[in-house]
Amino acid sequence: MDGHHYWLNMVRLRSNLILKYLNKPAENELKIKIESILGVNHKLNKMKEKGPVGVMPKRHNISVLLDAMNRLGNKISYDKYEEIFNQADLISLDNLNDFIKPLPGVEQFLINCCKNNIKVILLSNDTSERCQLALKTLKFNSYIKDAFGSEIVSGAKKDGDIAKHALIELDINPKKVINVGDHPNDILMGMNANICNNIGVLTGLSDTNSFLGLNCEIINNFNNLSFTNE
Repeated sequence: MDGHHYWLNMVRLRSNLILKYLNKPAENELKIKIESILGVNHKLNKMKEKGPVGVMPKRHNISVLLDAMNRLGNKISYDKYEEIFNQADLISLDNLNDFIKPLPGVEQFLINCCKNNIKVILLSNDTSERCQLALKTLKFNSYIKDAFGSEIVSGAKKDGDIAKHALIELDINPKKVINVGDHPNDILMGMNANICNNIGVLTGLSDTNSFLGLNCEIINNFNNLSFTNE
């Protein structure tokens, strides 16, 4: 999934709901600050590589926003932010097609995996339910064996616990897994779950320098992945 496209839309929806709750105009300096706190680079119209949105779980992102907004003098409770974020999730479900689009080459990659009897598992900072809905919207659900979201474990994705959980749940040997991701945290997740075969993709949130020093191969896009019967 194009992380920039998805998370930019989600952050903007969240900021609009926060401003509505604060009874402030939809377009003002606070909106820009909220979006920047959550990880939007307005100059590039992209998400920041370090997020926090798109990189860390929702509960972490809410805590970051809570602290920053308190310093700005906008007192909103954690529970209210969680309510607003959940409201944004519900609103986006009615127009999910506007929020998600696949990265180039992903569909053919999934088709090739199926042809070669390779099981595909999705691990995400979003919830399992939203992952499943996104896959159905893209009509990718038949290609994916299972999807695990951030609510499965308490730690951050990079800690590897979500990958360990999936491997245990599906009884998969980590030595027989290839971990593909577009962010250094994806690679750290694989490394911390004892996955030796990790691939960083440059069509997502990160560039080549982001993956330096990590145990991974780097490819430009999913079209660079080939399949053999060896």
